[in-house]
Amino acid sequence: MANTKYKEVLIAMTIDNDHRRRHSLTIPAYLLIKMYLHALHNDYKFGRPNAMKMFGIEDYFFMQGFNDLREMGFADYYKKENGKTGIKIFDSILTHFNASFEEFWAPIGDLKWGASSKSDSEVLFNRIAKKHGEVYLVNRKKAYFEYLLAEQTHNKFDRRPMGAKVFLNVREKKYDIKWEEETAAILKKHKIVKPVVDPDGPDYSKMTHAEIFSKEANQDG
Repeated sequence: MANTKYKEVLIAMTIDNDHRRRHSLTIPAYLLIKMYLHALHNDYKFGRPNAMKMFGIEDYFFMQGFNDLREMGFADYYKKENGKTGIKIFDSILTHFNASFEEFWAPIGDLKWGASSKSDSEVLFNRIAKKHGEVYLVNRKKAYFEYLLAEQTHNKFDRRPMGAKVFLNVREKKYDIKWEEETAAILKKHKIVKPVVDPDGPDYSKMTHAEIFSKEANQDG
């Protein structure tokens, strides 16, 4: 168990300098965000005591990261109930710092990734994103989930989503599969086509099959 925890901490503190520079973050600010995310993922209290206990981060380094984030508008001081001053990282940092991965990880409707380590998946996501870009991987996830919805809706087959870590495996490259073609084959089999755009209705030309089906289902109801 100790080895697993050590591995999680090591992964959490790995610095992706390309990612850090893209977001104009100093090293202390970057590591503070990583500590914050690790605390959220592992359900423990974020703060200076645990920064030293979990990561060996000295107080001055922690405060340097905090002050950098405060200047960026992502952190600030606040008054505790006992009158003492505390520090707070704003949740908006999740969107700014790692929006693409969080979007990749998030469920779409009732569909969500199968059992998988979020921290391991994030490492793979960032590694592949260096070559293909974050948006590419988010779009591949959407295409895969759209295929799963088509399976459920039209083939009446409740195919369970693979784990995100499996999807991101660099040897198998499931993310490179042409999921759109798989979806198109299902639609063709059932003679389903995207409806013609109604000038007074939604713009179907910019919608996925999943979005169209959701709208039509709501209209039918």
